[in-house]
Order: sequence, then structure tokens, then C-alpha cells
Amino acid sequence: MNFTKGWLAALTVFAGVLSILLILDLTQYPFEVVRIYIFHYLLRTQDIAGSVVVIAIALAALLPSSRSAALQLVDSFSRHPWAVAGASFVFICGAASIAAYSHPLAGDEHLAIFMSRAFAAGRLTGELPSELVFRLVPEFYQWRWLIVDEPTGRVASIYWPGFSLLLAPFSLIGAPWGKIWRINVSR
Repeated sequence: MNFTKGWLAALTVFAGVLSILLILDLTQYPFEVVRIYIFHYLLRTQDIAGSVVVIAIALAALLPSSRSAALQLVDSFSRHPWAVAGASFVFICGAASIAAYSHPLAGDEHLAIFMSRAFAAGRLTGELPSELVFRLVPEFYQWRWLIVDEPTGRVASIYWPGFSLLLAPFSLIGAPWGKIWRINVSR
């Protein structure tokens, strides 16, 4: 094992452990995280697991190198990138559908879906009845997450439209998270 490889793995393990400790401190472990604080909930339930995976990868990198089955698998993936990308897309869409119950979890995700539906309908903004704009979009959200034009009822997200444009074709067919094989039916 060379010195650089060991040093890099040690730094990665240190960063992973530090991130776990900071997440636990921020989310006030051992107290239960209330789901209303979605970012704290997601940090505790998902990012700690991600840190553990990173630590495991760093430790696995310290294992002696050989022509193992894992390297042969990576080699076969590199010879068929489009097939791997397609299979990964289908797998990730299915996993997101199962994990998130086909619903956006955070406000940012709701805004991306909202704008993708507007783009799929051929518009640049969402349209609400002008007399109901202030009832449908609370004042706290105006100009913070949504740009609202009261006289016309037009509403747009403050975020850049790139991700929403990527989702627009899927919103057009009724599958905003890319669930091509299963149209989102109300549950």
C-alpha cells in the first residue's frame, strides 16, 4: 500500500466520521427528529447512511489490489455505458417511487414539479385565478420561493428552470419523476 492511498483513505474516513458527528449534533441526537423539519429528518435518515457508505468505500480502497470480480464487473460496465445508464435510470426511478411514495418531499421538489407541469403545458409560468393568488400562495412564500403577479395570476418559481425542463416531458405523460413504466395514479 502506498503512502498517498493510505493518507487519502484516512482523510476520507475522518471526514465521514466528522460528518456523522455534526449531523447528530445538528439534529439533537438522541431526541427524535420531527418530520416537519424535513431537512433535519433527511440528514438523520439518509446522510448518515451515505457517510457510512463513503467510509466503507474508503476502507475497501485499502484492500490489496487484484483482478477481482469487482474489477471485472467495472470493466464490463465500461464496455456498455448506455446499457448501464439505462438500467441505472430505471432502477433509480423505481427506488425513488418506492422511497418517496411518488410525491415530492420538500418545497424545492414541489416547485420543480409545478414548473415542469407549466412547461409541459407550453407555458413559461403557472397560472392561478388572479382573485385567489394571495389565498393560494401565502405572503411568506411570495418573492422567497415564488414570483407572483397578482393582476394576471401568473406564478413562477425562483429557481433556474433547468431541472424543471428536464422533468417537463415526464410531466407531459403524467410521470413527473421519470416513472415511465407506471403513470402516477392517485393512491
